[in-house]
Amino acid sequence: MAKPIKLDGLIAKTINQAGITKQVEAARICDTYQKALAQTDINKKALEKSQAIRYKYKILTVAVIGSSWAQELQMRRHLIIKGINEDIGRPVVHRIIFQIG
Repeated sequence: MAKPIKLDGLIAKTINQAGITKQVEAARICDTYQKALAQTDINKKALEKSQAIRYKYKILTVAVIGSSWAQELQMRRHLIIKGINEDIGRPVVHRIIFQIG
């Protein structure tokens, strides 16, 4: 009988062989934004008013519905960055850019 293969190792190996490691990590970091935002004391409406859209060079870009929400999130950016980095397990985000649109 063949020895069972651990799925997480197989997935990581496949992602690496496909050359999409950075893209997968960027998608994971963007997904983690919502979780980190929910852990702050921000109004729950903010979860619907913003979305992480890009991660590159340790900078997370977040689209925000309006300038007032952008300002609100800007004041909490350090908490959001801390939450993302803790969830990922290492410092992956150093800066967040809030983009209205």
